Amino acid sequence: MIRRLKHILILALLLCANSAAQTRKERAWQILEAGAGSKNFSSRAVAVRVLGLLPADAHALAMAEKALQDEESSVRIAAATALGQIGAKRAVPKLQASLNDPDIAVILAAAHALTALGDEFGDRGILRSRFQQFQPAFADRHHHEFYLLRCDGFFRRDAEP
Repeated sequence: MIRRLKHILILALLLCANSAAQTRKERAWQILEAGAGSKNFSSRAVAVRVLGLLPADAHALAMAEKALQDEESSVRIAAATALGQIGAKRAVPKLQASLNDPDIAVILAAAHALTALGDEFGDRGILRSRFQQFQPAFADRHHHEFYLLRCDGFFRRDAEP
């Protein structure tokens, strides 16, 4: 009888532990969703950036893809970065579309994410022309990235797209 009672007690403890773990996971998603839906763009950016820590998670992928359409560039940057970290090839077309973003930092984040996903930006000529459009302002604010891209041949006129 005591042995059977011990087994029931252990089973009850295991069930409670599993229930508590599930509750923590649900709570974590609630916090992420609240952050991603916040009116404060900084909170949205942080929540979206955290999604990159959840590789191959369909929910995280969907939230990051949605964040690519955010009105604030810092959130779009976080979304592109997270999509590269999540590692889902499904995001490639949306990241390629982000190469046309008006903010050069979003373009850089999308290009980096595409590289992480093994995509070579589709048409490299499009990316090169986008960087040439921003070249003076980009060189002032992002001189290190600009130097690396110059070394890679992005701005050579004779380079093949």
